[in-house]
Amino acid sequence: MTDVKSVPANRAVIWTIHAVFTAIIPIYMVMFAFAIAPSGAKNTVSIVSYMPVILALVTIPLGFVLPLLAGRMGGAGTTGGVGILLVKMILSDAIFEAVAIYGMIGPFLGTPLWICYGLMGLSFALLAVNSLRIVQEP
Repeated sequence: MTDVKSVPANRAVIWTIHAVFTAIIPIYMVMFAFAIAPSGAKNTVSIVSYMPVILALVTIPLGFVLPLLAGRMGGAGTTGGVGILLVKMILSDAIFEAVAIYGMIGPFLGTPLWICYGLMGLSFALLAVNSLRIVQEP
């Protein structure tokens, strides 16, 4: 029986997973526009209202740094090459998708809707930039 950890992922698997992470952001935006934004918006603005932006400013650099650290550590349990690329891609995609989720919870904290949509758009842009990382990896 083959150990799953020793089998590297092929590029089709990497692109499929990345496509799902990226495609979900517009779906979040539609759900947000029809379900969350109309019902969850508060009228008061306080420092808590900007917590999603603060979290995004902390999270975004992690989306670039953690995959680099994973690459330097050799990707424990992977065979390198495409296997480590999969680990790096999932790390960065998950972190960048979190920025969209911060936008979705914003109305419950009183965050203005334009900031919520901005966070979701920023998440989509970061995932698009992450596509370049996948293309440039050997």
